[in-house]
Amino acid sequence: MHLRIVSNTSLSALVLLLAGCAVSKDYEKPMVSTPVDYQFDPLEGEDMPGATETDRWWERFEDPILDQLLALLEVQNPSLLAARARVDQARATLGVSRSALYPELAADGSVAYARDQFQPDDEWIYNVGAAASYEVDLWGRVQRGVEASMADLQATDADAAAVRLALQADLATAYYSLRFVDAEIDLFDNSIELRVRQLELVQSQYDAGQVSRLALAQAETELARVRSQRIGLNRTRVDFENALAILVGLAPQDFDIEPLDLASPVPMVPPGIPSELLRRRPDIVTIERLMASAHARIGVAEADFYPRLLINGSGGYLTTSAGDLFAGGSNSLFSIGPAVSVPLFTGGRLESNLEFADAAYAETFENYRATILNAFREVENSLNAQQVLAEQEVAQRVAVEAAQNAARISTLRFEQGLVSYLEVVDSERARLEEEEILLQVQRDRYLASVFLVRALGGGFDESQLALYSSSYHVSENDEEQGG
Repeated sequence: MHLRIVSNTSLSALVLLLAGCAVSKDYEKPMVSTPVDYQFDPLEGEDMPGATETDRWWERFEDPILDQLLALLEVQNPSLLAARARVDQARATLGVSRSALYPELAADGSVAYARDQFQPDDEWIYNVGAAASYEVDLWGRVQRGVEASMADLQATDADAAAVRLALQADLATAYYSLRFVDAEIDLFDNSIELRVRQLELVQSQYDAGQVSRLALAQAETELARVRSQRIGLNRTRVDFENALAILVGLAPQDFDIEPLDLASPVPMVPPGIPSELLRRRPDIVTIERLMASAHARIGVAEADFYPRLLINGSGGYLTTSAGDLFAGGSNSLFSIGPAVSVPLFTGGRLESNLEFADAAYAETFENYRATILNAFREVENSLNAQQVLAEQEVAQRVAVEAAQNAARISTLRFEQGLVSYLEVVDSERARLEEEEILLQVQRDRYLASVFLVRALGGGFDESQLALYSSSYHVSENDEEQGG
């Protein structure tokens, strides 16, 4: 048996000399100033839990049907399931990056039939071997790559939470829009009944010669107009019902929701503390994690300028008898040693990679700032809408009551022959318009609460992210769960 071992006694000294020379800085989340209080807060000073203290935010609306629809969305919505699949992809990518932290080991074997013209007998040649390779991460290139993949996983996880929240808000918006279309349908049905009675009255007066043909035509026109508007509401209702069907992952023909009056009041949503928004908005957390990934890739680009040290080893057995593979009759060859790769000339590739990484980080930083500014704008707008719409509803109720009184007076005056039917038409139109406006304001109050919940993050918290720790470093338990 012939044994040859290749080694380098200076390897240990080289590793000790170069170890710990990471060239890039650790990532630190940028400090961003936030306001102490919101400009508009209708609940300021009240002792109420923040809207973002639970991710089951819809329970504030106390609507069991909405609860059922959101439960279906959670398990059947294709867009949400696709977002979760992207998280699984990012988790697998992290596993690929982590594999570079460990040695690679491969085994191989072969059998060949050989014939030599100088020997009378043919023979079989058996070969079994193994090879190992490990990159010593002297400059943090591999570790920064793992950090980038980890941040990408967290960004994808936060983005999936943003998709979930957006879909939930879309469903709640379509649901309450549908409910108020039903309320409008009831309003128009009542108006049609009233106009039918008025037409009957005008018809009897016309037959008695008390009113002109013009009054009868006006009554017929008004009834037809309201009926036409009522028919148009059917199409609107179907649109919202179909939207709900798609959101819960069903075909429109398999979905039906019966008309139902809203029994629960509009919930007032407390906004909590402004500084919490940075960790409770999934879109902010997404872009912050992308920024962390971009920072880690700067470290990868910087480490590429430095030498790469590989430890390679191989060994095997070669024999003409299968029974002698691991016995004394086989030839053995083993080797181990370092391999160093030093970039000398790359035509500007490394410099361009670093410039690209720096620019990518700068882009994500500005996107981070823009996302935060937009988040506060959305919260302030929603808080303002919540306050203004509550006040507007009070004022609109007064307008509705006045319009209803005017319509009753006009009808009495017409029945007494004091005014023409045109005055009744005008007053009834005004009454219907004011009642429609009241429904729209009430609907907008519900939608404003939904928008505010979405603007506040809907109960999301960055601690829910995959592999989360307070410093975004991986603990041993995290490695076991995520690896």
